[in-house]
Amino acid sequence: MSNDQRGGVAEPALEADSQPEGSGNRGKRAVLWTVLGYGGSQVLRLVGNLILVRLLPREYFGLMVVVNTLLLGLELFSDLGIGQSLIQNKRGNEATFFRTAWTLQLIRGFVLWGVAVVGGVVAAGVYDEPRYYLMIPAAALSAIAAGTVSTQFYRANRSMLLGRVVLLDLAAQVVSISVMVTWALLDPSPWALVCGGVSAMVTRAIISHRLLPGSAPDRVAWDPDAVPQLLHFGKWIFVSTALAFLAGEGDRFAFGKMTDWQTLGVFSIAAVLAQVPAQLMGALASRVFLPLFSRAVRAGEDVNRLYLEVRNSALSGGGWLLSGVIGGAPTIVAILYPDSYSEAAWMLRVLACGIWFGVMLEGTNGVVLLAHGLPKWTAAGSAGKLIGMGIAMPIGYSVAGFEGALVGSSAAQVVRYCVSVYATRGLGLRGGPPQDLILSVVLGLACAASAYAATYVRGAGWGLATEAIVVFLVCTSIWAPHLLALAKRVIARPGDHAA
Repeated sequence: MSNDQRGGVAEPALEADSQPEGSGNRGKRAVLWTVLGYGGSQVLRLVGNLILVRLLPREYFGLMVVVNTLLLGLELFSDLGIGQSLIQNKRGNEATFFRTAWTLQLIRGFVLWGVAVVGGVVAAGVYDEPRYYLMIPAAALSAIAAGTVSTQFYRANRSMLLGRVVLLDLAAQVVSISVMVTWALLDPSPWALVCGGVSAMVTRAIISHRLLPGSAPDRVAWDPDAVPQLLHFGKWIFVSTALAFLAGEGDRFAFGKMTDWQTLGVFSIAAVLAQVPAQLMGALASRVFLPLFSRAVRAGEDVNRLYLEVRNSALSGGGWLLSGVIGGAPTIVAILYPDSYSEAAWMLRVLACGIWFGVMLEGTNGVVLLAHGLPKWTAAGSAGKLIGMGIAMPIGYSVAGFEGALVGSSAAQVVRYCVSVYATRGLGLRGGPPQDLILSVVLGLACAASAYAATYVRGAGWGLATEAIVVFLVCTSIWAPHLLALAKRVIARPGDHAA
């Protein structure tokens, strides 16, 4: 019987754990690919967004806020933690293990689509929007496509071999944007946005089996021993992601009842811009930090030292980027979008402030908890934020309507961060809060100084280009000591852990 038939051996093609190369080099290369891929993705996303806002009315973007939030909710409420299990579990490269994971993923995709059909009927009634009867089930076809994505996608992340993963994501995005723009030119309707999303996932699924080949391809299989391991880890991922959805995206459902579709469409643009730094941190966390921390835990290395180094690097770069977004929000919106979207500036500032606590600070704590096999703490953090939202959003809405509710939603991110601090201290990881306090002060100074400078330049009538340059220079000068330290860590000797 062959090894593939037995299914109990690791597939060597992607298992970097056994490679002699130092984790520092792998980590640095993974960071480089992640940043390059993220940069390319954001450029494509921005170009597509700028074209679409000029081809489609704001109302359609507001409609898609509810559609996308519902689909994301279904996905997260059914998250089995398959990707994280393949990265974290020591059996993640065994044929029967990842084939069983792929089978579970496939079943989940069809179940999600069936639930979405019902969700379309419910949403059409709640929002008195008959277009949802067809839009939501059609958009949910992406769930079926996602169920067929190759497990090589996750195993490449496990080994921090990200070149082809990045190319796959970019290819899917190019197809998606092309479909949306072409459809909008031929038929300016919300179906351009719906079909663009589905085409991205179909492309990703097809290419994942061609661009990420392995010696043991995915196929339907069932290992009774693998299922409990996948579901045991996945049960907390399920709880965590379900709560994360309610805490992070559930407010979108409420916003749909608090304001009109046009304002919600403007909010969607602010959310797109706010996600620029958030998605970069998310990509680094899942593709670099989780494999790096997981490897250190398995090897019994000094996780506290690695934790502080990685967090300082990530928060320095992320804080610099976020301060530019907060301080220069009116400038960014004025440069990129028509005047009808000017309200997105204040929304962007509010969202970005919450991202610092709920994504930057908490995210770098949450990933080390996952590496230790403790997803229950990320679930607890999301539950904490959800409770905070339940208190702050109604108070905010009663005081200032939609604006107050948005402020309350972002303020609740502080609760999530506090839970993550408590959990990391339970692991014996020290030094996080003092580090966070220092960087938060720097962030505040950079935001205030750059916002004041941009306001002064605008009042003097020097133009938007000058505003943007001034914001960049002010933020960079304030963050300069931390950015220089980050640069030194990036070019550190090959054996270093610093990513």
